[in-house]
Amino acid sequence: MTKRQTDEPRQADPLFDRLKQRPFQRNRVLSEQRIADIQRLAAPRQSSSRRRRRTWLGWSVVAAACLALFLVLAYVYEIPGGIADWRYSRAAGITGTVKIPIGKTPEDAVMKFRDNASIRVIHREAIDGGVLLFIKRDNVKGDGTDLQIEFVRKTWLGWKWVMGGGYGIGHDSSKQEAFTYMSMPKFEGIHGPFPIVFGQLSNSSITAIHVTAGGPDAGSYPARIVEFEEGQKLWFATLPSSAAPSYGIEALNDEGAIVASKTFDDPRDSNSVPLSANTGEQVKPYSLESIVKTVEEQKVKLVPYGITGEPLLLDHIIPEVYGIEAEGQTDQSDPEFVHIYVFPSKESRAKGLQQFNMEMRDAKFTTYPLTYERGNVLLIYWAKSKESPLMKQALDAAMNEL
Repeated sequence: MTKRQTDEPRQADPLFDRLKQRPFQRNRVLSEQRIADIQRLAAPRQSSSRRRRRTWLGWSVVAAACLALFLVLAYVYEIPGGIADWRYSRAAGITGTVKIPIGKTPEDAVMKFRDNASIRVIHREAIDGGVLLFIKRDNVKGDGTDLQIEFVRKTWLGWKWVMGGGYGIGHDSSKQEAFTYMSMPKFEGIHGPFPIVFGQLSNSSITAIHVTAGGPDAGSYPARIVEFEEGQKLWFATLPSSAAPSYGIEALNDEGAIVASKTFDDPRDSNSVPLSANTGEQVKPYSLESIVKTVEEQKVKLVPYGITGEPLLLDHIIPEVYGIEAEGQTDQSDPEFVHIYVFPSKESRAKGLQQFNMEMRDAKFTTYPLTYERGNVLLIYWAKSKESPLMKQALDAAMNEL
C-alpha cells in the first residue's frame, strides 16, 4: 500500500482535523464559577478560620445567656420573699411567705430579722456551712440568766438568717444552780446544726458536759465549753438528725464525778438544773440495788421475774427483769415490765443503748419501750400504751433523783 493511499482516509476524517487544531486558546476567559472554585480551593485555611470564629461567637452568646439566666434565678431565689424564703415558710409551717432580709454580716442579718438596733454577741462559732451566734439579751430581771442562739448562712447576696431561739430562766434561791439548758430540734427542710442542746454553766466546778440521746444513732455526745468572759462559760452539743427521746445531760467535775444531771423527752425543753446532793463525791457505778430502791421510793414495787422470753443481750450484758406493781393497781396478773442493765461503765452503756436502738428499728411492738440512762445503767420500761404509759411519771422522777 502506498503512503498516498493510507493518508487519504485520515484527511477525510473530521476527528483528524480537530486533533490538528490547538488544544485551547491562549486568550480564553475563565467562567465565574470556575474562578470561584479556584478561589475556594486556593484559600481553605481562611474559610476554616471564619467557621471557627463563627462557632466560637455562637457558643459565647449561648454561655452569656446561660450565665445571665443563672444570675437572674439566683437573685430570685435569695431575695427577701424569694424562692428560698417560700421554701423556708413551707418547712416551718408558716402561712404565706416570710421575707428574710439580707445582711452585710452575720450580726447585721440577725438584727434586721429580729428588728433589733443592737445585739451583744458573746461567741461566734463557724459550723455547718454558716455561723452560730451566741447572744446575751440581759433582760432577765432579778437573779436569772438568758442565752440565745442564731444560725445564719452565707449567700452570694450576703448573710441570711436561718433559725434561732433562746431562753430566760430565773434562779431558785433555795438551790445551788449547776447549769441552764435549752434543746432545739431539727425541722425537715431547714438546714443548720440541729438538733442542738446549749446552755450556760453556773458552777465553776463543772469541767465537762455530756448529752445523751436515743434514736438509731443513740449515744453520748460531749459538749463544747467556751469561756466568753472571765468566769463565765457557755456550752453546746450538736446531735445527729435522727436523735429521739429520751435525752439526758450530765455535768462532771475534774475528778469525773457527776455533779448534776437531767433527763427529758421534750425536744424543745429548757430549764435550770441544781447541783446534786452528793456533789464532789467520786463517781461510782450504780448498783442494781440502788436503782431498785430509788424506783420503789416512787411508790412503785418491782417484783423479780427472772428471765422471761428472750431479753436482748446488750454489749454482753443480760438484764434483770422486774414486773411492775403500782399502788392502787387491782389487776396484777398481766403486769408491765422493766429491764435493768447494769454495765461496767458509761461507755459500755452507750454501746448497749446504740445496739438496742438498732434492734428496735424494724421491730413490731406489742409493748412500747421507753429508755432511761444514768451513769452505767440502762433501764427499759416496756409500756402497754404508747400514748399514755402508766409508770412514766414515776420512773422519770426516780431517774432524776439518782
